[in-house]
Amino acid sequence: MSMQRVRILVGVAVLLAIGAGVWWWIAAGRESTDDAQVDAHITPIAARIGGTVLRVPVEANQEVEAGAVLVEIDKRDYEVALERARAELADAEAAAIGARVGVPITSTTTEQRGDRQGRRRRGRGCVPRGAAGC
Repeated sequence: MSMQRVRILVGVAVLLAIGAGVWWWIAAGRESTDDAQVDAHITPIAARIGGTVLRVPVEANQEVEAGAVLVEIDKRDYEVALERARAELADAEAAAIGARVGVPITSTTTEQRGDRQGRRRRGRGCVPRGAAGC
């Protein structure tokens, strides 16, 4: 073998060794697996309501106390829904008042019709209750 070939082989071996060292240094703190499991205390968090998140006042993996605010949600959607419900309530109350105003008119009209029919029966000589043909 010539000296030049030996130098090339040594250079390639050195480059391979440097590449392997760099790869080992980068991957040294990482683990790789297909079926990883976390052995820790994990608490799932479920939202009671939906909405747009304005702010998250906690950091990742930060311990929090019970009752602490984890997420602030935009309240404008709920304020609009509340105002809509109040408007529908006012509309229903107004409709109920309007319906009560019409009840005495209907009662008076019904009573007047009943009086006319009673007068007709008496005029014919019918017994008020249970008479046939009246």
